Amino acid sequence: MNAARKGGRILLVDDHELILNGLGQVLKNAFVSREIVGFSNALQACDEIKKEKSDLYIIDLQLKEMSGFELIDTIRKFDSDALIIVSTMHEEVWNINRLMEMDVDGIVLKSSAAEHIVQAVNTVLSGNRYLCPRFSRIQNRHISKHISGKKKQIALTPQEKLILQHIVNGDTTHRMAEKLFLSENTIETHRKNLFMKLDVHNVAQLVSIALRAGLVNDEFSICSNR
Repeated sequence: MNAARKGGRILLVDDHELILNGLGQVLKNAFVSREIVGFSNALQACDEIKKEKSDLYIIDLQLKEMSGFELIDTIRKFDSDALIIVSTMHEEVWNINRLMEMDVDGIVLKSSAAEHIVQAVNTVLSGNRYLCPRFSRIQNRHISKHISGKKKQIALTPQEKLILQHIVNGDTTHRMAEKLFLSENTIETHRKNLFMKLDVHNVAQLVSIALRAGLVNDEFSICSNR
């Protein structure tokens, strides 16, 4: 968990004034000890981000001055440990995939109840990832379709399956090398091959696909927050 930044500030970026004000009021009521700062202009938000870090950033994807994805990159450039929640109305598959690839800390769809943004803030500030129920359902449907189309094509070697099991169990590359008496370079090569064969871009996607496709045994797996 990241230590709370000085000032306990949450920074909001949404170019719809009504949504920005409404979201700001919800957070002010729920987190009375924190400073809530809102921006409807992404460029002004960037200037503020360069000046001072915040505990948490809540941003929309569709902004006039730049995309939310570009804003995420800017935030991470100046604050590599940034905690970021995306609040968006876009539920398209390509947006869902890109958000998962960018490894944001929380995702709340604007079609969800207001209580979910409060849950998201509490969860992310506690060091865990939050996906609102509706986003999770959409993601699960997409993953199920992905698996049904890919399952017959997945052919892993016995060693790749072993490495995959260790990844699901939460082992680091160094720990796997010690347990399996392999070099870390060999472990990393297998990891890259798994990413390619399963067509994923991060460990969270790899673990999800592996469990849903029945490629590993989840009985002894360790659930990771990330």
